[in-house]
Amino acid sequence: MASQSVTLLAGPQLLGLFFNWGLQGVLIVQVYIYHMCFPTDRLALKLFVYGVLAFETVQTGLVTQFGFDIYVYDYGEVSSLIAFHNTWFSSPIMEAIIAAAVQIFFAWRLYGLSKSRILAGVIIFLALGQMVAGIVGGALLRQLNPSSAELSVVTPLLGTWLSVAIFVDIIIAASMTICLWKSKTGFKHSDAIMNRLIKLVVETGALTATVGIINVVLFVGVPTNLLYQCP
Repeated sequence: MASQSVTLLAGPQLLGLFFNWGLQGVLIVQVYIYHMCFPTDRLALKLFVYGVLAFETVQTGLVTQFGFDIYVYDYGEVSSLIAFHNTWFSSPIMEAIIAAAVQIFFAWRLYGLSKSRILAGVIIFLALGQMVAGIVGGALLRQLNPSSAELSVVTPLLGTWLSVAIFVDIIIAASMTICLWKSKTGFKHSDAIMNRLIKLVVETGALTATVGIINVVLFVGVPTNLLYQCP
């Protein structure tokens, strides 16, 4: 293969591994802050937070194993760059499950803020839908050869999974912003807190949506390389 083609395969994968570990570090710090600042939270909520951390830690371990397979055990083997290794499970299946869990959590929070069963129901329905698409897509990948023409059958399914997940995130960010805005009381101190929360929701929601959209565009639009694996 041309060196340029190899670069577009290995480079995005390696950057994706680096970002995965960096964000794992961010998550650990976030959970530590949560543990220190909210010791009186309900046990179920604590278990959910710690469960997310444990789940993501396992996923990071699997991604690291995948990196070792490519850059250590199979070093120099170009075919290993496009092999699935464990990514059929650690990417679409695990990511779809954790995304659904977090999205359903936010649906519960939004129901508490808005009392809208329709809004919460729509979010839960779409969250479960993207989870099913991700799990089915991952299971199908397990059965296919990376160079097989049958991959074109799985691509729309995985594209749907990514697109629906992004759509749910956008709904959550917009709904949280509206609910928090409506919760303002007119008191300077409480409104300042609400403004900070709104800013946080808008910023993180915009970042998540932007990276997700880039991911879908690269995955669907440029299937001949692995640029999508970085975002």
